[in-house]
Amino acid sequence: MSLVKINSLKLNISMKGKGMPFIWAHGLMGSMALDDDTGYFYEKKLPEIVSVVRYDARGHGLSPGTIMPRDYHWSNLAKDMIAIADELGMRQFIAGGQSMGSMTSLNAALMAPERVKALILATPSTIWETRKAQSSLNSASAGIVEAKGVEAFVELLRKRPLLPQWLLEAKPFDNEKYIKNILTMDAKLLPQILRGSSISDLPPRNEINTLSIPTLILAWPDDATHPLQSAKQLNELLPESRLVIADGVDDLVKWPRIIYEFIGEISSKSQHTG
Repeated sequence: MSLVKINSLKLNISMKGKGMPFIWAHGLMGSMALDDDTGYFYEKKLPEIVSVVRYDARGHGLSPGTIMPRDYHWSNLAKDMIAIADELGMRQFIAGGQSMGSMTSLNAALMAPERVKALILATPSTIWETRKAQSSLNSASAGIVEAKGVEAFVELLRKRPLLPQWLLEAKPFDNEKYIKNILTMDAKLLPQILRGSSISDLPPRNEINTLSIPTLILAWPDDATHPLQSAKQLNELLPESRLVIADGVDDLVKWPRIIYEFIGEISSKSQHTG
């Protein structure tokens, strides 16, 4: 891992493997380390077939942040992703991510459709009609952090876990992994990150359905922050998308392999056409 200057910040970036670039972005209040700890998405064999670029988003993990909420809007996080590709000399790439990272990737594809060869959208965030309630919650959470501290905020997360109940029953310690990660975040930046999320949403539907690139959408049930409604709407709008729903942990453990096979197919097609 190394710090690379991206849009005036030195972001913490990891790059492994060779071949077509695959850039992966983590979720809100997450990090590369948390993704490794939970293991829901990342297949360790990916560097055997593609050049995997992972990074801590601004204000997350080991990357510094800024104090302007607008800097954490999904569209600006997408500019960071594109700037990473620029800095690493990657003309085209596969973009993917979870939650906030999925929205980062989708925005990057909308900004640079000629550069993004394929998309992976894991547990897409609340969007459009369902976004208002989540935005209000994120804004209120920012106020709690400022008024009472990060510890008070994470105590609320223990009462209202970030993960769906069926997943917590199977992996009861995973909510604490998220909380442990949040406790490492800068208390001055966390409210701005949350406010940046609260003002974020996708562009109108008629812009989404202009994206004709292969897209894998991964979703799970019973999660108000990542509702199936969002995944299903995106599946209907994106003409070359495939939706995979995990109905339980037995399905969830298959996701890294599904991602691996999807990326392998895209990479193989690119080699034959390139």
